[in-house]
Amino acid sequence: MTFAARHLIAIHLGAGATLLAITASWFLVGVQPLLSAKQRASTLGEEASAHRDAIRDLVSRRDESGTRLASIEESLAHTTVRLKPATALNAQLAEITRLAEVEQIVVDRIEPGAMTDTALATRVPVRFAGRGASPSAIRFLAALRKGFPDIAVEGFEMATQGNEAVAAFRFDCVWYADRTADRPASAAVQP
Repeated sequence: MTFAARHLIAIHLGAGATLLAITASWFLVGVQPLLSAKQRASTLGEEASAHRDAIRDLVSRRDESGTRLASIEESLAHTTVRLKPATALNAQLAEITRLAEVEQIVVDRIEPGAMTDTALATRVPVRFAGRGASPSAIRFLAALRKGFPDIAVEGFEMATQGNEAVAAFRFDCVWYADRTADRPASAAVQP
């Protein structure tokens, strides 16, 4: 092979390597970012679609909740709860204890708190502590709300230890009593 032929081959190899380098650079600088951006756009589009679906679901649930709330408020507007006098506290607690027996839970402790007068009623905090199966305790709470509309449940705790079927519970309730039933009108406490 002659010197000119070798020199020509070296020039062609150099030109080929340069073209290859230019092509690789073009791919890395031009095409690769474009493909990455397209993939990212596709991923963002899928995420946006999922978020839109979640928003539609939340809006639907909000609308359903609003409808239920309006129905409950309408029902409450037409409901009258007759409050018992504060002197009926022991009788009220006895009825609740009987309900607990019916629902198969054991009430170990009942702790009534200090009575306070509000503008509409006497507020009596009552804490119930005991034990029973979790489903029974939940049924008790439901029956308490249904059977005693003058009692509000402010909080509750339930806990089991290990694999025990019996749960310890604590229910923090408020009993609303008639603030004027036990006093003459002149002795009523003004809040």
